[in-house]
Amino acid sequence: MSETGELSPVKRALLEQRLRRGRAIPPVPRGGPLRLSHQQEGLWFLHQLGAGQEVYHIPAAWRLRGPLDLAALRAALGTVIGRHEALRTRFGGDGGRPYQIIDPPPAEPELPVVPVADERELAAALGAEAVRAFDLTAGPVFRALVLRLGEQDHVLAVTVHHIVADGLSLEVLVTELSRLYRASAPPALPRLVVQPADVAAWQRSQPIGSRLQHWREHLAGASTLDLLPDRPRPAERTGAGATVTVRLPDGLGPAARELARTERASLFEVLLAALTATLSRYARQDDIVLGSVLGGRSRAEMEPLIGYFADPAVLRVSTAGNPTFRRLVARSGATLRDAMAHHVPFTLVVDAVRPERDPGRNPLFQVSFSLQSAGRPGLDLAGLRVEPVPYATTHARFDLSIAAVEGDDGSLSISIEHSTELFDAGTVRLLAERIGLVLAQGLADPDVRITALTLVTPAEAERMLEDWNPAPGPAPEPAMLGTCGGRPGDPALVFEGRTVTYRRLSGRAAALARLLRDSYGVTADTVVGVLLDRGADLPVAQLGVLWAGGAWMPLDVSHPPRRWEWQCADAGVRVVLTTRAAAAGLPAGVTALCLDELDLPAATRPVVATRPDHLAYVMYTSGSTGRPKGVLVPHRGAADFVASSRELFRMVPGDRVLQFANPCFDVSVFDVFATLAAGATMVGAPREVLLDPDALTGLLREERVTVAHLPPAVLARLDHTADLPDLRMLIVGGEAYPAALADRWCRPGREFHNSYGPTETTVDCLDHRHRPGSATVALGRAMANHRAYILDTNLQPQPPGIPGELHITGTGLARGYLNKPHLTADRFIPDPHHPTPGTRMYRTGDLARWTTHGTLEFLGRTDRQIKIRGIRIEPAEIEQALNDHPHIRQTHVTTHQHQLIAYTVTTQPTTDHHLRTWLLERLPTHLVPVIVTLDALPVTANGKIDVRALPPAGTTRATPAEPPGTDTERAVARIWADLLPGAAPAARDDTFFTLGGNSLQAVQVVSRLRDALGAHVDLRTLYAADLRALAAEVDDARSRIETELAGLSEEELDRLLAAETLGEDR
Repeated sequence: MSETGELSPVKRALLEQRLRRGRAIPPVPRGGPLRLSHQQEGLWFLHQLGAGQEVYHIPAAWRLRGPLDLAALRAALGTVIGRHEALRTRFGGDGGRPYQIIDPPPAEPELPVVPVADERELAAALGAEAVRAFDLTAGPVFRALVLRLGEQDHVLAVTVHHIVADGLSLEVLVTELSRLYRASAPPALPRLVVQPADVAAWQRSQPIGSRLQHWREHLAGASTLDLLPDRPRPAERTGAGATVTVRLPDGLGPAARELARTERASLFEVLLAALTATLSRYARQDDIVLGSVLGGRSRAEMEPLIGYFADPAVLRVSTAGNPTFRRLVARSGATLRDAMAHHVPFTLVVDAVRPERDPGRNPLFQVSFSLQSAGRPGLDLAGLRVEPVPYATTHARFDLSIAAVEGDDGSLSISIEHSTELFDAGTVRLLAERIGLVLAQGLADPDVRITALTLVTPAEAERMLEDWNPAPGPAPEPAMLGTCGGRPGDPALVFEGRTVTYRRLSGRAAALARLLRDSYGVTADTVVGVLLDRGADLPVAQLGVLWAGGAWMPLDVSHPPRRWEWQCADAGVRVVLTTRAAAAGLPAGVTALCLDELDLPAATRPVVATRPDHLAYVMYTSGSTGRPKGVLVPHRGAADFVASSRELFRMVPGDRVLQFANPCFDVSVFDVFATLAAGATMVGAPREVLLDPDALTGLLREERVTVAHLPPAVLARLDHTADLPDLRMLIVGGEAYPAALADRWCRPGREFHNSYGPTETTVDCLDHRHRPGSATVALGRAMANHRAYILDTNLQPQPPGIPGELHITGTGLARGYLNKPHLTADRFIPDPHHPTPGTRMYRTGDLARWTTHGTLEFLGRTDRQIKIRGIRIEPAEIEQALNDHPHIRQTHVTTHQHQLIAYTVTTQPTTDHHLRTWLLERLPTHLVPVIVTLDALPVTANGKIDVRALPPAGTTRATPAEPPGTDTERAVARIWADLLPGAAPAARDDTFFTLGGNSLQAVQVVSRLRDALGAHVDLRTLYAADLRALAAEVDDARSRIETELAGLSEEELDRLLAAETLGEDR
């Protein structure tokens, strides 16, 4: 009671539930077809989908050793079938509405005896029997079989369809068979005062409006549990599955029961808390939505029945606020009691909440949890030694069905039935072990905060932190950054037919360095602007600043002068190296040294004492505030990157390296300084050549480029079949891209490397050599003198397979951000895992994970994740599916007004409908975007996709809503409107489900299409197709029938009509 004397909502609901139990369930007449329960309707609908039906079979088998009395077993089975109407029920449909028919008890039940030769044949027979299809219309829905291995060695196998039975029903079956077999007198079995058909009718008569409203409110905005699978989710699942079982350490079972006792909770609630805490860390969510099956036998008269009463309930547990484990146990209990108090059939909850629907995903939840208690009744047949025969799981109803199993010895095990289309056994085993690890910590200290619960053992942490990161090596000298390794007469740069030797380059750079030191006071940490495009003057300017002891800051020649003015003011720049043409746009107070006018006679390099922490360059990157932020990169990191790159990519004199990167993009450090340090040759060209696919391909070929570092958006536009025999090393990075792109460019004698590195970690800090045929392009491992961590929000290591934020530490870390101490402190934080105290690490904001083999995989930017109607969406998954299409060159997925938009570039004309169909075959329907085809994706000066330059996609549709345009489209739209009276008028690109249709109504659509339009359309087609595509399918189906009928004679037509009239099969 509340202080006002009123019942709380939960207690009121429980009281109403108990009052309802007090009224007897009335029997219904058995004269004809009867309604199904809501649970049965849901399974009947799934049966209409056709595929993967074995997942709804309930098989069980027992080894019977001793003299089997077959007649007694058959008689006992006949009595059970006679007592329970569910076992002799068939199902039909009328106009898309299902009904059930109860047949009379058989004179003698079928119990065939099949001989098997050995254990192998036995296993094959049991497997085949478990998956043998049921015909719900013709029946039966229950079957039994005896497999005979010897005179006193048999196996009894029973299989029942889930539409008439649940887990408790098997216990009823086992108990009654045990009592009836060879009983000397009729056993005292409980009287069955009602049957499942009576319960179904009673269920439908119960008022549920207020409880449905509770679920609408309770599940509003609920998140999809975002567990990252090992493989992309298929558009339609087959139901293939397997089970992994892990026994938890001894002592956890008794300890969990003791905590349940002290907290006045159930064991289920303690285990649910451990699971919720684990999944919260796995998914990086504090809103965890699970399913759990309630027994559904709320009345005493239902307990002795065989029937399908169990029903999923949605459990939404919050881990917000970082509760203690004890508090999470209490939240779990409150969630469970709330679900029980407001329980209504799950199918009605789905219809009321209207989540995103697609054939590849269960609605509302994808992970279920249950507790399987010890002491369940087993089959006990007089005179026989009976042992249960375990079935190997080959199907999965959900992504993950997690069960805590109590052993007779008090132990606990975690058994996980999983979809093998999504998860590997190793991943699932790790999950089971993590649940046990979290449970052990929570039991040891119930007041521990859940973010302090670790998911890794000390040995695992050692492997990820130390073994999977390189051992520290010697740091190169700071002077390495400005090293010119070529002989004086060797070519240092080739640009538009002009060759600059190392002698010429170093002589001019030395003269510039002396000018800057002697005349302009440039010394350590003095920032000098460089307003130059690619070309012969760029390396002269960069080397000259470095050799003077200063740091260069690139200014983009394509940016407006106001941008230059802001950057110069922010960095305190007083001198800018530029050309006469560009100098006019520089702000007042800044001295312009125009290299195209300066006389720089060859000089010797001044002697400058450069320290590792001296500034090498300032690189501006985009900022979240709208203002760019200057990244301060010291010599230590830049020199280390140059030395590592030269060694990793085996760069030597004679190599010809493409000078592609914009000078304002940090890959230009590779193009210039790694090339010079190796004594190789830079190959440059004007911007218009580099951004033209054909011209760039020609440059690579004619200049015999051997090494190129390119962004994927540029590489995707090049012809991978071009003859480029000299290109031995291709380094690609800057943003995510599909493995197919990498595969296309791999050749014998050519290495393809994926590079990764924010500007804050000095160009590249991770590297991976891609092998053709890999499912993804991995990030690989840290380069020399760097370490990579995958950490949770508490900065603790995440185990392999679990996403976390990528953190980088090592010599490449920048000092921080210029004039932004608070942002620097936020992104450059103390490294709690480094053996050297005081070491910093950089928070990248990228999601990644370790594989079990110690390779890093990129999962996406945290700020690119999309959430639409509670479902978190990773655009990369959609981009991958589109990029797999043979006519797609590039794609970029984003959102506009809560609608997914895919911008695509094709190699040949391709319709949006064709691409949508392609995606529907590969992705769940909620991942299929609106398609916008462009001639080219806009790119920034750095070669990345310019998201802000993408054309607007309009309002909530990429194009205005197009009404039905054909007679068939209008007819289909009318059928939809009849079934969805409150929905908006259907447009051609609407689907039945986007307008608010549910699964049962979908069956009625199929029925009406058949009756009104004479077209037999598969239910899966309705799931996948929009109005336009569905109408086309109807037209095709009718055309096929007309073609078939046209070939029949009058006599054949008369016979066919008579057969149809009599209801016979055609």
